[in-house]
Amino acid sequence: MRINNVRTPTNHRTAAALIVIAGLGASAQAQFIGIELREDKSPPSAEGLQGFPGDDRVRIFNFYAMFDGPGAAAGQPGEENVVVNVGVVTGPVAGAEGGFGVNIERNPNASFYRAPLASGAPADGVGGINEGLAGDNRREWGTFVSIGVKRYDSYYSDTSDLPDHDSAGGDTEFEFLTRGDQNLEDRPPLQRFNWIKGGWFNSTPTNAQGAAQDLGDGSYGVFLAQLAVMDLAEGADIGSGGVAQPGYAFGSTFSTWYGDVFISGLTGGPIPGTGTHDMVIFTNNPAGIAFANYIAFDVPTPGALALFTLAGAAAARRRRS
Repeated sequence: MRINNVRTPTNHRTAAALIVIAGLGASAQAQFIGIELREDKSPPSAEGLQGFPGDDRVRIFNFYAMFDGPGAAAGQPGEENVVVNVGVVTGPVAGAEGGFGVNIERNPNASFYRAPLASGAPADGVGGINEGLAGDNRREWGTFVSIGVKRYDSYYSDTSDLPDHDSAGGDTEFEFLTRGDQNLEDRPPLQRFNWIKGGWFNSTPTNAQGAAQDLGDGSYGVFLAQLAVMDLAEGADIGSGGVAQPGYAFGSTFSTWYGDVFISGLTGGPIPGTGTHDMVIFTNNPAGIAFANYIAFDVPTPGALALFTLAGAAAARRRRS
């Protein structure tokens, strides 16, 4: 029985509903710093495995929600440093789909690499990697989303702290799409997508799998997705930014990540890849419901990338001092 893709009516939370009620709780804002992308440059080799495009064609990025300290269970210090839901807001343009994915204007041949089921990868791209299942290293290179769990049931170490399951689930609109007019018919079916629509959530929030943890360098984050991208343009820059600023609603924040690789916005409409408040990371509100933290992926203007990097470093120092 698969337990990492739970979709029950009692657990399902739509992004729209949470956006409406997110500001109704306590006056204190959760200590959400922003978002961060980190490139994984040393995944286990999958060379020679059937259908694997080769590690020279795939780059892996890990997407995190960042906090000023560790997360904790309800009633404990740090209880606000917990992600419960990630939503993608549908845009107002008729026929448009809100979401995020590969910036194909800067990377015209790129798409997500999604590992085949034979590798032991999540069937629909929701949930972390179950290392206890039979499979191979292609799954370590796949694209998938979660709330706080990249791997579980590890067979690498008997003393692992990894959980024994992942309770992340996708909402009713979650799916992979192809944005633009790319011709990807020469690729396997799972590798023809460059866009993620809809949201995902922790169906059992009391298990605190969305609690921020030390990422190994003294910073605290919650894993939200592994994004493996095939055939990026040479020199494509992952970018920087993500600093949370006061938002447009009570208790909310807004963050922008500038880079060449990812974009958020609309799949349709007059200007592909444009829009506002394209993603929302919902964090625990001790007074009830959740805080809404709005996210956008954007293309840097001249000078914006350097300025945003400096602003992010300064904000992080202020919050940790």
